[in-house]
Amino acid sequence: MNLCKVCAGMILVIIILIMIPLSGITASSPKVLKLATTTSMYDTGLLGYLIPAFEKDNNVDVHVLSVGSGMALDMGRRGEVDVLIAHSPADEKTFMYQGYGKERKQFAHNYFVIVGPANDPAGIKGMSAPEAMKRIALKKSPFVSRGDRSGTHMMEMELWNKSGVTKPDSTSSWYMETGTGQAESLNTANEKQAYMLCDIGTFLNNHKYMNLVLLVDKDPMLVNNYDVITVNPTKNPFVNYDMAKKFADYLTSPDVQRKIGEYGKKEFGRPLFYPELEVEIAG
Repeated sequence: MNLCKVCAGMILVIIILIMIPLSGITASSPKVLKLATTTSMYDTGLLGYLIPAFEKDNNVDVHVLSVGSGMALDMGRRGEVDVLIAHSPADEKTFMYQGYGKERKQFAHNYFVIVGPANDPAGIKGMSAPEAMKRIALKKSPFVSRGDRSGTHMMEMELWNKSGVTKPDSTSSWYMETGTGQAESLNTANEKQAYMLCDIGTFLNNHKYMNLVLLVDKDPMLVNNYDVITVNPTKNPFVNYDMAKKFADYLTSPDVQRKIGEYGKKEFGRPLFYPELEVEIAG
């Protein structure tokens, strides 16, 4: 009986000795923040520029999932991410109204543009966006669509409605839906020498490798707002809400807003994004 007690005591000591260092590792290990973001924000490299400082300051690993806005919002509904970045205002409002989002903050914007072959076969250069889309449809010039419920795809649908022409679909030989992200779709447009609606940031970040040019630019109708949304913990209690809130506050802080306004300006002669706070931008 005494021998059994001794053995049990030794086993308990061994377990404690094993658990002590493991608990220390757990305590010092980085936490995880799951972020779903639009492909346009990811493809420009802006998040890769901003996230490392946040990770270091908060001892957290940010796991980035690059998807369209529609899919990002769906992931938020299912509690698969803690925070998301989207640029599809109508869908975001529905998400918030349904109670899936806790806070929604606009932290940056840029513009959609229409790009296409340098010889501009449809003759859209200098037109308004709806006029350009109408001309492309009438001429049946090749056009590449994301076709993925992303913010870019939603803006494209809005422009078809405003153009007064029936929205084309995949049965139209000149209209191609990729179902892929911004940079991949832009590559397809380049290969097919097709027109495409794209955000200016992704285009500038990739245009030196392409034979596409800006044809419709700086149309006030094409403003492209980016929002950061924290997932509501009352709907999904397992999300890392505290860290998500810190990340949203980080993106809207004066220092990060300044970095957003300066990003890409030196390389491309214009910023890829514009901040929402009035901060002093270098250069």
